Amino acid sequence: MQTNLLVLGTAIVCGIALIAGAVLYAQPDAEPAQATEQQPATRAMNPSQFAGALAAPERMLIDIRTPEEFAEGHLKGATNIDFYQEDFPARIAALDRDAPYAIYCRSGNRTGQTAALMRSLGFTDVVELEHGILAWEAEGRATCTDSVC
Repeated sequence: MQTNLLVLGTAIVCGIALIAGAVLYAQPDAEPAQATEQQPATRAMNPSQFAGALAAPERMLIDIRTPEEFAEGHLKGATNIDFYQEDFPARIAALDRDAPYAIYCRSGNRTGQTAALMRSLGFTDVVELEHGILAWEAEGRATCTDSVC
């Protein structure tokens, strides 16, 4: 089981790197957006800070967990883009790089990898939920299920 997970994790990381490289190669004249010292392209936030960032109505909230995890409970207004799907890097690359995003997973691991991908693609405003939805729920913050929000 651990070997399968290790192989799957390695394949996902390699796939993300390949697609990120292909996207950057396909746009040779496009320069990635440069983050300023005052506001880096991605920022990790604790649940309280993350909740504040979600107050911006234009910020798109992305849950990168599996559909099963999403159904068990997610943040209100979240869109599910499954990190483990083969087309995940392409779906991220298709997003508007200048729009503001908030991303989270279960514990923060997938979020960190996704933030790195988004930085490499030139996204300019991404906030990450430190320690994922586990930290959110540990603070007693609300989540939604498919039937109740």
